Amino acid sequence: MIPFVIALPLVCVTISTIMATAVVARDPGLRIHRGLGALLAATAWWSLCEVLWQLQDDADTVQKLVRLSCLGWMSLGPVALSIFAEIAGRPRLLVERAVPIAWACAAVGVGVYLSSPVVEPVFSERWGWGYTITPLFFLPYAIAVTPPIGVLMLWRRFYALRQAAGGERRISTMLFASVSVALAVTLVSEVALPMLGIQGPHVGTASITLVAAVSAWQLHRYGYSLLSPAAFSREILSTLDDGVVLLYADTTVRFANRALEELAGAGPGALHGRPVESILPDVLDRVAGASDAVELELVRHDGSPLPVAVAAVRLGSPPSTALVVRDLREIWSLRDRAVTGGRLATVGELSAAIAREIETPAEQVGDELQEFRRRWAEAECRLPADDPLAAKLAEHEELIDESLEGVERVAAIARAVGSFEGEGACRDRPEDLNAIVEAALRETEAAANASRGGGASAAPPARVERSFGELPPVRCSAREIGQVVANLVRNALDATHGLGPVRVRTGASRTEAWIEVADEGPGIAPEVRERIFDPFFTTKPAGEGTGLGLPLSFHVVERHGGELRIESEPGVGARFEVRLPLG
Repeated sequence: MIPFVIALPLVCVTISTIMATAVVARDPGLRIHRGLGALLAATAWWSLCEVLWQLQDDADTVQKLVRLSCLGWMSLGPVALSIFAEIAGRPRLLVERAVPIAWACAAVGVGVYLSSPVVEPVFSERWGWGYTITPLFFLPYAIAVTPPIGVLMLWRRFYALRQAAGGERRISTMLFASVSVALAVTLVSEVALPMLGIQGPHVGTASITLVAAVSAWQLHRYGYSLLSPAAFSREILSTLDDGVVLLYADTTVRFANRALEELAGAGPGALHGRPVESILPDVLDRVAGASDAVELELVRHDGSPLPVAVAAVRLGSPPSTALVVRDLREIWSLRDRAVTGGRLATVGELSAAIAREIETPAEQVGDELQEFRRRWAEAECRLPADDPLAAKLAEHEELIDESLEGVERVAAIARAVGSFEGEGACRDRPEDLNAIVEAALRETEAAANASRGGGASAAPPARVERSFGELPPVRCSAREIGQVVANLVRNALDATHGLGPVRVRTGASRTEAWIEVADEGPGIAPEVRERIFDPFFTTKPAGEGTGLGLPLSFHVVERHGGELRIESEPGVGARFEVRLPLG
């Protein structure tokens, strides 16, 4: 049986040699690979010398081997300093300048150790060969430990200033602690105990080999990063805007990054272990065999759907599946706006001719009905009040009024359709946006209250709450923007059956001014929200809406270079926001 004092350094020689070869062979062009290989090689040399001296019977040969071992452990400090220079970031130049100085000092320490009686006399114990440390030993030992201690001090300061990511910071702390423990073990085993006359097995090489082997294995397994490649990759995934999910073989979620958890509206770790089909229905069937990403709906934590694009990646052997999930809300919004803009453009191409062909005869019919009504009223006035024919004339007068309303409605539709003809910018001159909004609100409130009648039994007036911010002048068409505000407020009052409250707010950022119209009505269903800007689409009963108010508002705001946004959920209300560029 091989004694422990020989077996331990022999294992260290084997591990260090294998790992040094593997690291350098992986990519000999990288300095950090060469540095880590040199660190392992130095440890292997130190361990080999220890194996050899424990096998000797001659004290002089043992002493020579003990002295030759300094070529290994005296090299550890400069090599560790050069490795740190590769990961030090901003202080790298300072560390690189210290590396040649560390090598020069190490050369001096080796010369002192080889030429001076620093570990005499050598003697045999029951467990193997031991030695006594002389005061001269502390010069080369101080030279050897100064670079590692300096690395630890710089390392602590470096990561405190760097604000490293969470996983990287945790692993850095663990590696810092392990290196510190290795130095402490080496100090006790190789220096402190021999100074006190306590002889025992030397485990310094084992502690350093363990730390070096772990670092080398991480580097060989994960790549360049000396610090926590696994945590490093997790930190990278956490910074991505796209969601990433890794699946177990049973298609449950193994890992989901922060972006996917936010898309799903779930807390940290809440998706782990859940079937992927519960958040991405039919995703595996859809992505199977697909060469490109497929579009589907992600089911959020609250049950609401979210449009996403999903691409699948097969990893490892046996293969596991990773899904990359991209949020399509903005793309779908742009797509819907493009479709709406195309529909409005189609309407605009036909609007001028339609408006002329309808508006002219409608106005003519309206004028003739007005004249007919005037003559009817004159005929009615000539009859005595008790004449039965007078009652008949009064009764039919209501039919004339209804006909006039119908003709006016036809003319209004023709004018609205004709409004789509305009193209390009329509910003006339700088306007006071708050004044435009206030004028539109007064007109809309008056019309809404008038339509509900007066008297003691009349319903309370419509509630429109105002909150105006300070706004710079905005270049716009006061008439058109006022009509947009009137349309939005009128729709909000209709949604709340004229009771309100309807809240109107204005404000400005550095680049744009905004007008917000919000109500507490029943809200807008998703299927309705998709079509709300389509021309002639309306949810009002027949005869009460033209379906042109919101499409026309959308068209006007777009021509101003702005944007009309909508946010609504069923049962919560709706909020429309008009954003207009400044300048």
